[in-house]
Amino acid sequence: MNTRLRRNALLFVALAASWSSVVAQDRAPTEPRRAAGRFEAVLSRAGGPYGGDAVDLAREILDLGNDAVDRSFDALAREIDRGAETSSDSPRLVVLWTVFDLAGRARWRPVIDRRLDASPGHGVLAASTTILRDGGTAQDLDLLLRAGQLDLAGECREEFQAAVTQILSRDANGFGVLEATIPLDQEHVWPAVVAGVEDTRRARAAEVLVHWIERHKVLRLACLQHLSRLALSLPKPFPEDWVTGLRSLLERGESDTLPDLLVCLGRLEDDASIPLYLRWLKEGEHAVRKNALWALQYTTRLTFDEDPKAWLVWWRDESTWWEKESVSAFASLRRGTKAEKVAALNAIDVRRTGRHRLAAEVAPALRDRDPDVACLAAFQLGNLGSPVVVDDLIDALGSTTASLERAAHEALERIARRKLPEDAEAIRSLVGHLP
Repeated sequence: MNTRLRRNALLFVALAASWSSVVAQDRAPTEPRRAAGRFEAVLSRAGGPYGGDAVDLAREILDLGNDAVDRSFDALAREIDRGAETSSDSPRLVVLWTVFDLAGRARWRPVIDRRLDASPGHGVLAASTTILRDGGTAQDLDLLLRAGQLDLAGECREEFQAAVTQILSRDANGFGVLEATIPLDQEHVWPAVVAGVEDTRRARAAEVLVHWIERHKVLRLACLQHLSRLALSLPKPFPEDWVTGLRSLLERGESDTLPDLLVCLGRLEDDASIPLYLRWLKEGEHAVRKNALWALQYTTRLTFDEDPKAWLVWWRDESTWWEKESVSAFASLRRGTKAEKVAALNAIDVRRTGRHRLAAEVAPALRDRDPDVACLAAFQLGNLGSPVVVDDLIDALGSTTASLERAAHEALERIARRKLPEDAEAIRSLVGHLP
């Protein structure tokens, strides 16, 4: 009897195990379906009268489990593939974007990493690039560059370029990352990278562009064009080590980049390149001569035509003054009589090179005890147009002499090339935005 009971018990256990296995097999596909159903149920409430706002729905989605971010990414990619990226007011899209805002990069980065490994289509690339644009850091530039390289058709170029700009603007460490890792062999990628760097409008962006110009011939022409535009919005003078390499390239005279080098160095107001401008004005082909003339005119604010002789006469006079007369003129500004100070200021007024150094030498005269000298100094600083003396001119706005206050304010407006408020502190708050 005991033997029979034991056999029955063993048979019951075996049948139970077999039944459990069957039930588990039936249930296994059901759980993902249920999870997908719950996800879609929450998302379907987007935009509905009782759905709740986007943040509440996004939180509900994130509470669904560990795979909520994966499901949200896939749903986002599908929406984009259906053309929903053009509908910024789509309630579903708003909820899905909010999921990634709330999840944070620690949760979405692995998802993007996996999707980029799986032959991604347009929706995946667009979703990845936009998420990286909105929340990526310098550590995520590797993912962004992978997405850019996979976008062979260039469908996401605008989003990619914007992502470069936004990441660099949030995390300046990204400049160093991009400088070292830009994919030189991927011509469809690096133009957008270079443009994205320029769009940050940062001094560090100019430095990176200079380094790429010096080190990578394939990037040289594009970087020169972007650096030329960026130079218009950055304060001068540029650091000397930024322009030394460009000057060397100008001296070598590479035919394919020479016209752009002339424009770029002209916009950088590089006085040290004037002898090279004169050389190419005389020796260059038509396009080179035209740009050399433009660089000379832009740098010196003179209007001589293309005749090299007039420029050479002027350059000899300018060089002679700097070599033989500048030291005594600067000494007169500091310790001379009123007549000597006025003569020195008038001599400086006709100079067309070294405007930043000239401005720094003239600025102390704003504090001269003679109001005529101080006012003339303010007028000359307005002529020089150098931003290096903005703080000195703002300080002069507090003078007890009304004529000096007016002269200093006019000089500041000429440097800023726009109207400015009367209040010194209001102007000071704008200093970072002056040219």
